[in-house]
Formats: sequence, C-alpha cells, structure tokens
Amino acid sequence: MEMSLHRFSRHGLALAVLALPATAFAQGFGLNEMNSCGIGRGYAVTGAPCQDASTIFSNPAFAAGLSGNSLVLGVTSIAVKGAFTRDSLLGRWQTDIPTAYVPNVYFNHKQNDNLAWGFGVYVPYGLTSEWPGNFP
Repeated sequence: MEMSLHRFSRHGLALAVLALPATAFAQGFGLNEMNSCGIGRGYAVTGAPCQDASTIFSNPAFAAGLSGNSLVLGVTSIAVKGAFTRDSLLGRWQTDIPTAYVPNVYFNHKQNDNLAWGFGVYVPYGLTSEWPGNFP
C-alpha cells in the first residue's frame, strides 16, 4: 500500500509541475488586435454587440444570430518601442523592431434560420523582438 501511495505521489507531483505553466496565462508576444469592434470595447462583451462576422473570434456560436452575409477586413498597425537600462552606468539598449501590420479577415454567411457558416483568419502571434548584438 505504501509503495503505490508513493508512486501516486510522484505521479501527482510530476503532473502538477507540468500543469504549472498553464496557470501563468502567459502569451509572450500574443496579440489581441483581432477586430476593430473588439479593440473599441477593450474586448469586453464582444460576442453579440459587434453584430458582424468578427464575432467568429470571440463567440463563434453567434454566427447563427447574424443575418445575410457579413465580411470584415482589417489591418492593425503596431509600433513597438522598448529600452533596457542597467542599474549600473554600463549602458542603455533600445530595440530595433519594425512596425508590424496585423491583418484580419472574417466572413459569415447565414444559409437559413437553422444554418450559418463562416471563417476567420487572424494573426495571434505577429510580433518579433530584436536586441542589438552587444545586449547583456
């Protein structure tokens, strides 16, 4: 009994260690610029109020609530500036990151009262990070 309890404890600990990063909700350079309606609302309650095909991103089920055809095309410009200054007097480094243009396309078609379909194309990870070669 003690042997199986010890094995169970090791497996449980290993599982907890593997699951721990998921609790950080880390995205790295994840982007939320999926549509203009969402940006304007700070991505709060964008499922139904947007009333266009971009709801496919936040609430795909609402595609059935739209009428007719809906097409959304968009591009978001993101200018990233970053700098790092050491605590000592050894220097300051700045990033050299070009402006990113993040596209999004959404289409929705309501076939009839019981059937609607659509698709969305967007870039959830479209940024880079680049520091000079002499960066610490």
